Amino acid sequence: MSTDIFPKVVITGDYFCNRENEREELGAYILKGRHTWLQAHRRHGKTSLVAQCVEDLQHSHSLYYSRVFLSFSIDEAACIRKIIKSIDSIIHAFFNAHEPEQPLGEKMIRFASLLSEVFRKLQPTISLQNNRPVISTAKNFDIVALEDALAGLNALAAKFDFRAVLFIDEFQEIAKLKEHLMLESTIREQVEDATHLTFIFAGSEKTLMQQAFTNKKRPLYKHLQPFEVKRISTPCYHKHLNKLARDRWQHPMDEDAFETLMFLTQRHPYYVNFLCDELWKKEMPPTRHDVEEAWNVVVYKAKREGAYQDSALTLNEIRVITGIANGFTQNMTRKDVVRSLDMAASSIQSTLKALIEKGFIDENEDGYYVIDPGLATFALRQAGN
Repeated sequence: MSTDIFPKVVITGDYFCNRENEREELGAYILKGRHTWLQAHRRHGKTSLVAQCVEDLQHSHSLYYSRVFLSFSIDEAACIRKIIKSIDSIIHAFFNAHEPEQPLGEKMIRFASLLSEVFRKLQPTISLQNNRPVISTAKNFDIVALEDALAGLNALAAKFDFRAVLFIDEFQEIAKLKEHLMLESTIREQVEDATHLTFIFAGSEKTLMQQAFTNKKRPLYKHLQPFEVKRISTPCYHKHLNKLARDRWQHPMDEDAFETLMFLTQRHPYYVNFLCDELWKKEMPPTRHDVEEAWNVVVYKAKREGAYQDSALTLNEIRVITGIANGFTQNMTRKDVVRSLDMAASSIQSTLKALIEKGFIDENEDGYYVIDPGLATFALRQAGN
């Protein structure tokens, strides 16, 4: 059976690329119960990092993990339901691992009694469906249920001395709800009281995430450890990809081809995997020309898959993105930039702010950059560059 070594989704194990320092640091936070805010843009490997870190820890610690993905949660009940269902999955994993030699019927009876003891305000159930045990801690999905479900999970973990890890992804979706302050307050209470439950928060909308955790008026202000997930370094990719190249072709990558791959993808994890997936189809080690041709395929496929979200861009936003991709990365209101973009300086400033809020561009010590390298290439081609 062949293995997908460059998946577009979560990756762990032998094909996970390095991040040894981040894994060690995040692992220490998880074990000591330091609740963490992962700071990274969309498709930068947050979920893979957490999953790999959990996998590392499970070799030597009693630890159970679940990820809550809050995108497309249309209301408070939907958010709460997703969180509670993730709590149920952690409990189910513990149930399966606990006293495996005990007969299933007896185990279910004893566990039902235990759940009733731990989840005092709820009516948890455990039943057989298709010969498999199914655990449900709540029938209603409201604030009271969320509070007791989180507190109950912590109590269960404390009783049996294991660490529960709840990864709440796309947390900014809560901020879009009318009742967001009540939800955030409930979560804060559990963050403060947790002894055996570690929360990890992440989200792809940088501005909303910052508002949730750095605004003094928000419940979770100063309750979390910021943790920046940067792009994997060139030396780490060099070591990782050359190992995979030797496995595939018995030779390391051509250095010119490797450098071209790093330049075109800008070390964006999603695009490194996407481009390598195309290259590893070849029977011979890829050349620089092969990398450039494969990149054309990747840019086209990503566009068809809607990766760029360019339909959400205004004409001015497209102009600014094209300008940044073309090398205008600093002092964006200087005369030559204004003339090239055919925009007023004030319009450029407001457009830059809007693009940062939407998550299309960001700024570092080198100036502005387009977060998605595929979008940068696409924008340049549309402009005829």
